[in-house]
Amino acid sequence: MQPKFTGFTMSKYLLTVAGFDPTGGAGIIRDSLTFFREGFIPLAVPTAWTVQDGKKVYGFVPLSPEYVKHALSLMLDKKPPGVKIGMVGSEEIVKVLYEILKNFEGMIIFDPVIHASGGESLFEGNIDAFFMLFSISHVITPNRKEGELLTGLKKPEEVVKKLKEKTKGAVVLTGSGDYDLVYDGERMIKIEGKKIPASLHGSGCRFSSYMLSFLVRGVSVEEAVKKARRKVEEEIERGKNER
Repeated sequence: MQPKFTGFTMSKYLLTVAGFDPTGGAGIIRDSLTFFREGFIPLAVPTAWTVQDGKKVYGFVPLSPEYVKHALSLMLDKKPPGVKIGMVGSEEIVKVLYEILKNFEGMIIFDPVIHASGGESLFEGNIDAFFMLFSISHVITPNRKEGELLTGLKKPEEVVKKLKEKTKGAVVLTGSGDYDLVYDGERMIKIEGKKIPASLHGSGCRFSSYMLSFLVRGVSVEEAVKKARRKVEEEIERGKNER
């Protein structure tokens, strides 16, 4: 599947903008570990502190938009070829990220986080604000529940078509059992694999971070999904999801 993203200035860095999970199973710690495993030096900008134990989220506190703005500007000075956005915490932070990243010349992949796997809310504000970040993202990776909330639709094929209207890039819908659904506006492809447990802590973070590490190297979206899915499956087999 096209497009391939080439021509970005390569460097040793990749940047994650996401929430802080004290268990390390998700968020900026998990993203950073994934980048490191793929040969990159991780940069991280936290958007919120969460209180959780890997099984349940007990609360979260979004950081100030001013802090996020300052921290993000400093990290972008290092010229990372790609940015992964995860949990954003609040509508105000979404606006800050949009204003700074709309002129970013590298790869942006957005994994929208609305709720934890246990159903606890992880965002303050109207989720329609996510569409601002969709509009500047090369790839978005919502899971099926998030896709349904953002579109009001149920069928995966209808969800990805609706979401494609909101983004300039490709839509990768995860959490549909043993496959991911990829749509770039022209082709719709099912990427099959082993069923990833919906309860796996940080599975979306792992998946999108692996995808970014492949995309900045010029791999197509289709191939990046396949490779990222295999990486997550390998982690499950090695038992690295246990907390």
